[in-house]
Amino acid sequence: MLLAFAACHPPVRTPLRDSLVGVKAPLLPSPSLALVLPGRVGDRPAAVFLDSTARLPRVTTSCFDEPLMGGGRAVLVDPLEGSTERPLTRLDDFTLADERLRTFRAALVEGPTCEVFLGGALLDGVAFEVDALAREVRFVPSRPLAEWRKLAEASADALWVLELTREPRHDWPMLPVRLSQGEASLTAPFVLSTAALQSTLLASRAEAAGLTRASALLADRPELGREARAALDAVLVPVVELSPGLRAPPSRFELIRGAAASGLAGALGVDAWPAGDVTVDLTGGVFAIRRPRTFVEPGRGTRCSRGGPSSEERCFELQVLRAKAGLVLSARVWSVPERGLAVLLDLDGVSSAECRVGLSVPAHKAGVSTQHLLPWPSLAKSQPGCRQALAKATGARFGALSDGPAPCPQLGVFVAEPSRAQLTCEGGRGLTGASGLSEATVLDWLEKDLREAAPPPEEEPPDPE
Repeated sequence: MLLAFAACHPPVRTPLRDSLVGVKAPLLPSPSLALVLPGRVGDRPAAVFLDSTARLPRVTTSCFDEPLMGGGRAVLVDPLEGSTERPLTRLDDFTLADERLRTFRAALVEGPTCEVFLGGALLDGVAFEVDALAREVRFVPSRPLAEWRKLAEASADALWVLELTREPRHDWPMLPVRLSQGEASLTAPFVLSTAALQSTLLASRAEAAGLTRASALLADRPELGREARAALDAVLVPVVELSPGLRAPPSRFELIRGAAASGLAGALGVDAWPAGDVTVDLTGGVFAIRRPRTFVEPGRGTRCSRGGPSSEERCFELQVLRAKAGLVLSARVWSVPERGLAVLLDLDGVSSAECRVGLSVPAHKAGVSTQHLLPWPSLAKSQPGCRQALAKATGARFGALSDGPAPCPQLGVFVAEPSRAQLTCEGGRGLTGASGLSEATVLDWLEKDLREAAPPPEEEPPDPE
């Protein structure tokens, strides 16, 4: 009888959640930081985005065979691309990182893959903390701005707390950003977008401020191929400043046409956020960046601290997780020489005679995290010996350092078999969007051309006799 009862007992299901507070979710693996989380719609895997600009959640048609229509339609307004009207559906079997949410309504939009964009009421009263090294998001209760500022004052880390304002008509979060390109600069409000993977800038605002397309600035560079020229039809901004002393790495802004409400100049996506761990509290009106404190000591170089004694070692952060497919490495370096840095990795179970592995860090990527799977699939063709050796790795730690130039075009990892002179690199999309073009080289070209294009300084008149 007991066996029969057990066989008929319904399976235990995860309790439904009314709030995201308390949820902890990994980010989907990616060399560059992207706020994309794993989820499911029914049994179908979904990429989940946190959308700071959305009044209503969205879900793509690819998440359903036949969507459950909830009745009615909704007008979706994009900060820079206008409005569209879409039908509403019900999401009654949605899971975010093994946590099931109660049924909610969402706008149904076209899409080739299953994607869910969480926004509106689902993010009310919730702050989310992004651990850029661990590649993890934690949802915590919202706090008033004053409390966040008190936390900053008491923090052992360097912690910037920026106040978000609101676009008056659509309630989008905004913050002032200063873009500088040589003598030209633009200070204007940008939408803070947590869903955008690429930052954008209105072409009219760029032209009015004198910000020049990279393709025009670098037109006489014969080294640029067709792919690179197409990718450089955007504005490369060497200095992106959100607050005094708080800068993002040099960033690429795609140009878009049209006009935006409330004087908006564009959207600041994750790719143009300052390096560090991020907190976004839309209810409290806060965008915060947390970093270790750095100190430059004569004769000892740059040292870092997170509350304890400062040391050079604390400027190097590495997290290693074992997975079925290999080792997942997440790394960032806070102290990088002007010419960049190569950091060799010592792997447990793999000798340097079998395969050399290292981290390539351009100077402008200090503090930016990168994540990689060792071995990654395409190594089977480019470095088959390394592919076989790395499959045995059980752990990793930082080894010897080599000051620049960084051996790879972008921030990432490199591998090389001793019998091969050629390195194989894996990195993110990079500053230029062109995979084979060194970011450091392009920035050198850009700074040189900007200096040459700058007007000569005016001579002061002689002092009167």
